[in-house]
Amino acid sequence: MLKQCLLNLNIGELSELIGANTVEALDNIGISANKSNLVEVILETSGINILNPRENRLIFFQKEIVIKNLNLSNSQIKRFKSVAWKSCRDEIAALLNIDTSLFSSELEDRPDSFNTEVGYALMPYQNWIRKRVLDHFNRNLSKRALVHMPTGAGKTSTAMQIIFDQLRASLPHNTTIVWMAHSDELCEQAIQSFAQAWPAQCLGKARLWRAWGGQSDLEDFEGVGCNFVVTSFQTLFSWQRTSKNAVFANVNRLKRNCDFLVVDEAHLSTAPTYSSAIEYVAGLNAKIMGLTATPGKHYVGGDDASTNELVEFYEDNLITMTNDVGEPLTDPISFLQSKRVLSDIKLKPIPGSDVTLSKSELLACKQLFDLSESVLSNLGSDSKRTLNIAREVLHLARENKLPTIVFCPSKSNAIVMAEYLKLNGCSTSAITGDTDTEVRRASLQKFKEGKLSVITNYGVLTTGFDAPNIGAVVIARPTQSIVLYSQMIGRGLRGPLFGGTENCMVLNVEDNITNLPDYKSASTYFNEYYTEN
Repeated sequence: MLKQCLLNLNIGELSELIGANTVEALDNIGISANKSNLVEVILETSGINILNPRENRLIFFQKEIVIKNLNLSNSQIKRFKSVAWKSCRDEIAALLNIDTSLFSSELEDRPDSFNTEVGYALMPYQNWIRKRVLDHFNRNLSKRALVHMPTGAGKTSTAMQIIFDQLRASLPHNTTIVWMAHSDELCEQAIQSFAQAWPAQCLGKARLWRAWGGQSDLEDFEGVGCNFVVTSFQTLFSWQRTSKNAVFANVNRLKRNCDFLVVDEAHLSTAPTYSSAIEYVAGLNAKIMGLTATPGKHYVGGDDASTNELVEFYEDNLITMTNDVGEPLTDPISFLQSKRVLSDIKLKPIPGSDVTLSKSELLACKQLFDLSESVLSNLGSDSKRTLNIAREVLHLARENKLPTIVFCPSKSNAIVMAEYLKLNGCSTSAITGDTDTEVRRASLQKFKEGKLSVITNYGVLTTGFDAPNIGAVVIARPTQSIVLYSQMIGRGLRGPLFGGTENCMVLNVEDNITNLPDYKSASTYFNEYYTEN
């Protein structure tokens, strides 16, 4: 029904829904912006989420034939045009014959305990991290520590063993471990990692609690027994400021019972909402362990005040990787590659655009620690650049048979590039923040199964996405952020020891922009800011 309604709109209306820049970009690379093509682009990249912006609902629900086809009343039309998307999307979905369960954020049923399975043995370098963290907390050197391991080195697995050590030491007393992350994917990843590794500990029952995305199963949480609570910064921050007594009581119970707090992607810790949530839940007594691949924030050559703030937040306690006998490493990436933990990277530069940043854009870089949206949008609208990158991607995916992920500079560019690749016989899906949840899940699953050759994306897959089969990563979104660059290139770094690839091709699109990081120095760039590491 959604497709039928969209086909009832004219070219101008469809162009407004999808965005004039995207339509123009499609035309510039030779894809006809006809009605059929535009509707397919909408269905593949946004689905019903195209109606999320109020201005799009105004277009959609003022069309007489749409009103007639859906048999809408005047009150429905008025409500759909005026109210917030979340309050009407289920009703609209039902009218369009779309399964409303796709919008549900209901938390999955979780077992109270798990059957014993074979445990995961840490590698020697991971065990050295574990020992140093335990020593740090056992000697009461500080209640805070920041664990630094490169992307792909096994931060989550190492952290889980440290958590189990905390639980083992506290038994038979009541103990609550809280894990905080910034995305739904990372939250669920933590739940699954605990569930898979806990049975082999043979420590009895453990109860798992989910609290993110505005949803929670903490209503009956009392802190009794062994508890592993996974929550998001955003949810906790909103609960701190709630006017609902029951919600506030729940978060206070969590605060009173929290013994050990793990902060995933800990370089985000000093953001105001994040630091507020961390400090509140940890209180005065809980130990705090941060996890990050990049223990800093500023970009190459930028003002280091933000990194110094992070150093202070974790009280200058950085615990870095060592080799298998506990000796410091100057090049952890090469060490992990020699262990086949990480793939060997083959870097290939390809030409991009000649970019000259204005004074205002340079100022925005300093304020945002990265390139501004306007710069990225201009890069994305450069049709010559897009075609050059797309041809390289075709060679990687179609000729060399390498599963490829492309990090694009804009939402429009991700969509346009995917359409061009599909037109040239390369199975591709574009994923952006507007992509329908079910479409996104299905596309990522197809990619993991080898049924899709390429994923183009913008602003989505830098964290929480793990596909061992990635053979090539295309950095078409330039960044001065060491953190973001490490996250993008890290998607292809999983080595053969953990089911990944021997080699990963990385295409760096070289635009005329200075202070861009390189992947090896990124892992140790911030270490000098810490006294102990």
